[in-house]
Amino acid sequence: GSECTRADQPPTLCRPGTYSSAPGSTCTSCASNTYATEYGQVSCKPCPPGYECTQSDQQPRACAQGFYRDGSMTSCQRCPSGMWTKNTTSVRCETCPVGYECPTTDSSPVPCRIGTYASKINTASCSTCSTGFFTVETRSIQCQRCPRGYYCPQPTSNPLA
Repeated sequence: GSECTRADQPPTLCRPGTYSSAPGSTCTSCASNTYATEYGQVSCKPCPPGYECTQSDQQPRACAQGFYRDGSMTSCQRCPSGMWTKNTTSVRCETCPVGYECPTTDSSPVPCRIGTYASKINTASCSTCSTGFFTVETRSIQCQRCPRGYYCPQPTSNPLA
């Protein structure tokens, strides 16, 4: 955790963000995605998943809600459209279930409103039922066809005779 820069002076402790693993060697900067926040370190710590280490001399910073970082990534990444995270320090994004929409990556899934549906996972926005179709329940995964002999004036109401 120290280096000898001059033979006539005592060893100098390695600064935060650097380390020295062998006596008599020079201080080396921490590699990408590692950090050392104290003087005199003999190694750098790996950046934990769910955090990013953009400054090797500072504590890891938690990924914000809506972002994630697994161990193989160099920085926190925003979740893809239609996915989300439950909190900060996420290592993966959550799947948005069918019947729900995930309009933002940093909030919980929202049930599809009456007259709308989501038939696939990871939907950013529920779709409105087409003309001649309806649904009168939330969380729908498909719309129902208006029965023969009935009239469906809106996708949000029951068929009329």
